[in-house]
Parts: sequence; C-alpha cells; structure tokens
Amino acid sequence: MGRVLLCVSPDGRLVAVKLLHAELARDPGFRARFRREVEATRMVSGAYTAPVMDADATAETPWLASVFVPGPSLREAVDAVGALPVESVLHVAAGLAQALLDLHRVGLVHRDLKPSNVMLAADGVRVIDFGIARAAESADSTELTHASALIGSPAFMSPEQAEGHELTPASDVFSLGATLAVAGTGNAPFGGRSTPQLLYNVVHTEPDLSALTPRLREIVEPCLAKDPGARPTPQDLLELIGRIAPTPQPWPSEVHQLLADQHAELASLIGGAVHDSTVADVGPGPTPEGRAATAAGPAPIALLGPALAVTPAHAVTPTPVTPVPVGAAPAQGGAPQGIIVPAGPPRRRAPLALGVVLVLVAGAVGAVLTLFNRDKLFEHPLPQPYRAGGVPTPGSTPLSAVADKYVHDLPACKDITARLSLTSDTKPPYEAAQPEKGQTRCVWEDPSGNSIDVYWRRYRTGQGTGTGAEQAKASYEGYYMGPGSKREQDIGFAEEGQWIIPRDSSDSNCGLYVRDVNLVVMAFVKGPKYPANACEPDTKALLRGVVGATTP
Repeated sequence: MGRVLLCVSPDGRLVAVKLLHAELARDPGFRARFRREVEATRMVSGAYTAPVMDADATAETPWLASVFVPGPSLREAVDAVGALPVESVLHVAAGLAQALLDLHRVGLVHRDLKPSNVMLAADGVRVIDFGIARAAESADSTELTHASALIGSPAFMSPEQAEGHELTPASDVFSLGATLAVAGTGNAPFGGRSTPQLLYNVVHTEPDLSALTPRLREIVEPCLAKDPGARPTPQDLLELIGRIAPTPQPWPSEVHQLLADQHAELASLIGGAVHDSTVADVGPGPTPEGRAATAAGPAPIALLGPALAVTPAHAVTPTPVTPVPVGAAPAQGGAPQGIIVPAGPPRRRAPLALGVVLVLVAGAVGAVLTLFNRDKLFEHPLPQPYRAGGVPTPGSTPLSAVADKYVHDLPACKDITARLSLTSDTKPPYEAAQPEKGQTRCVWEDPSGNSIDVYWRRYRTGQGTGTGAEQAKASYEGYYMGPGSKREQDIGFAEEGQWIIPRDSSDSNCGLYVRDVNLVVMAFVKGPKYPANACEPDTKALLRGVVGATTP
C-alpha cells in the first residue's frame, strides 16, 4: 500500500504511521471510502487486532496510525520452525475467529487474511491490515477500483473472491481456514504452477488437508467449503474450538526466541538511532541469508515483523524524508533530514520485514524511523480495472445485450491433442472437466520439462449475474495486472487477449488469456521448447487452434 513509519512517541512508546500509495492518494473516491473505513475500524476491539489510533484521509498523502505489534508473522514463524503444534494452532484459530467476529460486527470484511497478516505476539495473535484492501476497492467506479479487479492473495482467496463476486464475511472464514492449514501443516491447502492454475484449484478442486490432525481438520475443513453458506460463522468456530487453556507461552520455544531476538534488535536499533543519529539501509528486500555490506551500500539490519502499523493520536501528518550525506544542511521548509553513516558489520540474521530504509527524524512525534522500499511497493503492478466502453465489444452492442456465441459442450483434451505441436514423448493429457459448469482444463507434459496448460470457461446467460458476455468479461478483466499485462486487442481469433505476468521464474514462460464473447481461454507454456521472451508466437498459435476447435 505504501510506506510505513515506525515512530517513537514523546512518552517513549513505539508507534507506526502508514502512508498510502500515491496512486491511491490521487483518487477522491478512495479518500472518501478510506475515511469511512477508518471510522468503522476504530470500533473494532484491540484484543486481537492492531487498532487504528488516528488517520487523515484529507492530507496530501493520506495516512493512518495503529498500534505497533512486536512479533513475527505466522508466515515467518512457519518458515522458521515448520508446522506449529496442535495447541498453538488452536490458539491461532481462536484468536482469528474472535478477530473476525469483532471485524464483522462493524460491517467490515478483511479480504486479505493470510499468514503474513497474522502476527504472533507474546500473548496471542493480532490481525493486521484489516479493512485496507476493502478501503482500496471503492464502490464508486473510481480509477483504481472495480468489482472485477483481482485484489488479494490467490492462495488464501475464497472461490467467490477468485471469481470476482461480491464478498461477504464468509469469504474471510475461507481465508481463515486456508491460514490455519498453513499453521498446521506448513503448506497452503491449494497449489498451482501459475496464478490462474492456483485460482482454478481454489474454485474447483478440493483442498489438501491430509497432513492435518483430526482435531484440526474438523475445524479447517468446514471453513474451506466452496459454498459460502455452508461455512461456519466465527461464532460457530469459537464453539467448535472450545475453551483454550491459559498459558504464558502459547507458541513453540523457537517462536518465543524470535520474539526475544526482535526485542533485542529493536532495542539496539532504536538506541543506536537515538544516540548516533544513524540511517540504516536494509536493502530492497529480504533474502534467505541476508546481504553482506558492500561498497554499494550498507548491510541489512535484522528488523523483524512485516506489520508496522501505529502512531500516537496527537502525531502530526507525516512527511516523506530524503536522506542527505553527513554534514549537509537540512532542507529549508521541509522535514528534518536523515544522516547517512557508514555501515557496521552484517547482522547475524536476515531481516524478516519487507525491504525498507530506516531514517532518524526529529519532529513532533519524537524520533521517527521512516521505512520505505525504494518505490518497489509491489511485487507486481497494482491490479487495474477495465473501463467499460474502452475495449472491443461485438459492434456497438453493449455486453448486457450480447447473445451467447458458445452454447455447445467444450472439446475434450484428446480432441485438442492432434491440433498441438507436441514432442513425440508427450504424456497423455491430464483432464479435469466440469461440463455442468462449462469448464475444462487440459495439461500436456513431457519428460524434458515442457508443459502446456489450457483452461476453458464458457459462461451462459441465466447461469450467473448478467449475460454470458458480461460474466466472461468480468472474469477476463479480473486477471489484468496493470501496465505489466500487455493487451492484444487485435488478436484475430478472439475479441481480445492479454499476456499474463508470471509470478516468478518457476511459473510459466508465457501465459495468454483471451475472451471471445462468452468464452474465455487461457494457455500457459513452459520448458526448453518454450524459452522465455521467445514463446509468444507459439502460445498465440496454440490458443488459435484451441479456440478454433471450440464449437460455438
């Protein structure tokens, strides 16, 4: 969302301020929605959340402040120690259920509950960043907001969120179940080699809960029901979990050691900053082993906990700060500047926080440590909505009046095989078909590591909200990821297409998604036959054959 300021208030308390992304700040509709969300969030109990203490949605850079929660995230804890013991997972489950109960009472839906948004404090869990994703999705059709935009974390999305439908509190319960699965097994319940494949599995396949104990499975499994109405409420979950015995240490000893290490790191960081006026650069992002100091920049500081969300209620509006070299005069009329100093030796542990820069600033809130990640605010561009009328439609007819073009069954995988250019040792295709829903998935693989994944989805008028073309359009635009997603408006064999951004080097080399009236088809290729940066022609030819084999 933007930058985070870790602050020390005049009374010595650690607080934090979150500055929102400039693109969101330019949206008047977002500001109004954000203000309403902050007002509602103030009503949420602080027992299981990091309460918002103050905010200013009218400032040039809107900001909010909430209580600083020391501790590793659940994601960090699982990465460090593996699956948690059953009793610890029950502590997490009870805390999250209570947090959602408090959140839903005031009409909020978290929309992005996941292990990295769950902090393991010394006395229990805290849910962070609640309501922010909701605030970023204005209902006013503003520049960055639309119901069809895919915003969230795919591995923890509910099926209805993955398909771009309106969300209810039941969506958070699904995310809670997926989060508990990670806590209890170390792995998410749904997997996939690409984001679309992962989303397909969330919507259509059953979760892998085989590693859960029976006690945890009876809690997690009902949360992951595909039908929102079949999921338990947070109150139902609390009754299912039962009474949790009090304990001074709810987490494994290794997690409490992470907490102790963090307190020591914070004490060292803050003490050194206050006494030495240092600026510490922790680099562009976390790495498995940390980074040694180099001539190009200082070494990373092991600051733990990705959630820094607090500021005192009386704090002034934070102002972004630019570090200046030692001895430089402070800028006139601006915030006090930081002082850059030589780096010390590398810390013994890698930072668990997102890549940030720490800057000491003198001001009304005392010492301010400005955290930002060198403008790399997102791993991928922010999802953008489509703009009605700005994309091709059949002639001048609006999508709401377009008749379905594709009404027959989708082709079987074996019928497509002959149309593909496959290696001689390609295995028979894997097929997952749901004819009643108009969906099919085919996967072809060979021993050399080449693979082709194809997904079809035919939408029909009367089987959902709007015409088949409207439903297909909403699904299609839900995968659009901003400027990084190259559109193919004149693709030739469909109304429109877009190239899908791979998540990482293990994802597909090329991914193309097309829509033709009420039909959407995706194709993903990977392997030595389809090298990255040279696989677009093959992918386009592949989809041309697939769409051509689909009978209208």
